[in-house]
Amino acid sequence: MKLGPTEFVYVRSMGKALRITAICSSVTEANDYCERHVDEGVIAEFGPLVFIANLYDKGVAIPR
Repeated sequence: MKLGPTEFVYVRSMGKALRITAICSSVTEANDYCERHVDEGVIAEFGPLVFIANLYDKGVAIPR
């Protein structure tokens, strides 16, 4: 499922918040999505869900 322009989900990684652009329910679905969207890649997996973000997203720093 591709998230809309008003839907925001973030994953915390390496001290930054990275915006998720799509959520897939399987690795196969995620691979198909990434093949069609070359600027996007898998950022995290949580159970059966695969989270995808833009490869060029520098993230938002999260203060400690």
